Amino acid sequence: MSRHTYRSVGRWAGLLISSITVLALFAAPASADTPPVEHFSRVGVDEGFSDFLTQSCGFPVTVTVDENDTFVNLDGVSVVSVHITGTVVGNGVTLTLRTDSTAVDTSQGSASSGLVVQVFDANGQRLTQLAGQLRFLDDGTAVFHGTFPMFSLCDFLT
Repeated sequence: MSRHTYRSVGRWAGLLISSITVLALFAAPASADTPPVEHFSRVGVDEGFSDFLTQSCGFPVTVTVDENDTFVNLDGVSVVSVHITGTVVGNGVTLTLRTDSTAVDTSQGSASSGLVVQVFDANGQRLTQLAGQLRFLDDGTAVFHGTFPMFSLCDFLT
């Protein structure tokens, strides 16, 4: 997969690390300095993911997202919490995607784990979900250890 593919997967799937790590960071003794916290929100069409799915599926696909992220940096450790709800429309089918994930990035590397993505049909029935751990190695290689089988969104749109 290309780096763009991993970014798309990382966005939906992507940015997860153990909640235990996050809790450990915040459970550490409070210092005199409050770590910087940034928030990011966006609502709209995700052009990159839409283009990727359109190319992969062979028919026009539009992905609209409602994304809310939180970034915390503390002593060289970055924690990103990502919450996305997306609507995927293609081939006359509408799907809903949801991801809640946390990623930790340090000088030794980055990793994420937890819920990568859930896929729901138009009636709200969960079709599948993907969870596990995603690690990015120093050479840029992504390694995924999943607890559920991989799937193609295109299969759900046909």
